[in-house]
Amino acid sequence: MKSKYEHEHFAVFQGNLFSSDTWKGYIELHTKSKRIAKKYDFIEENGAFHKFVSPYELAESGRERT
Repeated sequence: MKSKYEHEHFAVFQGNLFSSDTWKGYIELHTKSKRIAKKYDFIEENGAFHKFVSPYELAESGRERT
């Protein structure tokens, strides 16, 4: 089941819109921005960055697309 702030393959986290997937009840956020990845402690793999968050950590409004 998708949370209120997760739509299709995008989710809002910390005021930013990320591409996302779901995995075992968590939301996996994706970005290619090193600046955003460093700011939110994303993990780097093969030149892309990702982070797992709880659906409860998703916010209501997006500010910048990553």
